[in-house]
Amino acid sequence: MSVAWARAEDGDVALVANLLEHVARVSGVPVPALLSPRRALRYVEPRHVAMYLARELTDLSWHALAEIFQRDHTTLLFAHRKVRDGMSRRGVDSKRIHDLAKQVMRDMGVES
Repeated sequence: MSVAWARAEDGDVALVANLLEHVARVSGVPVPALLSPRRALRYVEPRHVAMYLARELTDLSWHALAEIFQRDHTTLLFAHRKVRDGMSRRGVDSKRIHDLAKQVMRDMGVES
């Protein structure tokens, strides 16, 4: 267990692990692929949604989340803004991202 994970609330870390499983199930992208450096859109969109929801549903710091997702914290900031801003627009891509986020939250039993 790393330092960032050790300092994080156990419940929040468990929630992120659960969140990753739900995103994997809903998107059809396995958890290892969500955490991999792959940049294909089929991996990036679900990964960004997972990063967005992890930030919204936990009290973990950007640095703790970055360690979980094996990224720099600025990558999480970018992903969070992209999903947040995309969800406020009415484009096709933003609808797909919004629908994925809603489906994951519904699957987890979290109210949106």
